[in-house]
Amino acid sequence: MSETHSEKRKFGKAGESSANKKARREVSKKYGKFTEDCIPDGVFPIGDDVFVFSSTYYDSVSVHIRRFKKYGKTYYPTPEGITSDPRWIEYIMRKKKVPESLEELPSGLFPPERHIQITTAFYENPEVPNSFRGVEALHRSVKGKYSKKDVKHCLLQKDAYTLHKPVRHKFQRNRVFVSDIDRQFQADLVDMQSLAEFNKGYKYLLTCIDLFSKFAWAVPLKDKFGKSLKSELYRNYF
Repeated sequence: MSETHSEKRKFGKAGESSANKKARREVSKKYGKFTEDCIPDGVFPIGDDVFVFSSTYYDSVSVHIRRFKKYGKTYYPTPEGITSDPRWIEYIMRKKKVPESLEELPSGLFPPERHIQITTAFYENPEVPNSFRGVEALHRSVKGKYSKKDVKHCLLQKDAYTLHKPVRHKFQRNRVFVSDIDRQFQADLVDMQSLAEFNKGYKYLLTCIDLFSKFAWAVPLKDKFGKSLKSELYRNYF
């Protein structure tokens, strides 16, 4: 007599599909928790509720040793743990001495995550003049200690930077109806001061477009005083 699927699951005979296992591993990697029967790929137990795993940041690799708290069959990460660089192992073996603090290690051996935390401290400190601003301002605050690439990567992890965007007020506007040519125009001034030396001293372009025919004009100007604008408007458009 064949066993039913529920009976197989009861006695542990029904295996989970590979697709479900992969999905569970992806969820575990995303939220940092996992179950004892589905440990994510790349996470290895090295003691009682202690696991080791690696992460990548650009071209650098960091090794994390972290203690997890187990509730039922689920492991949850705790703040207790360390982050190290694989090169530390070679350095310690060469010196034949375990460092007592991070200050004994060369700065080049610090993992990139530690640099991110330092940069974040500058961003979240209200006493820093350029805190809670953009990449350029924060890069000036750290005085070249970190590259713009690292500063930008740090800010992308902060909700205060990614969620605070300029408010765009959208409101209903009246439609414009034009019945004929030369009834209504739109004009604007184009700033060309940086190219004045190549254009015989002309610094601006007065542009105008007919809203009905979409025919446009442009007139060069050496200044933008009201007298000059008025004379050019009447001479070319009216």
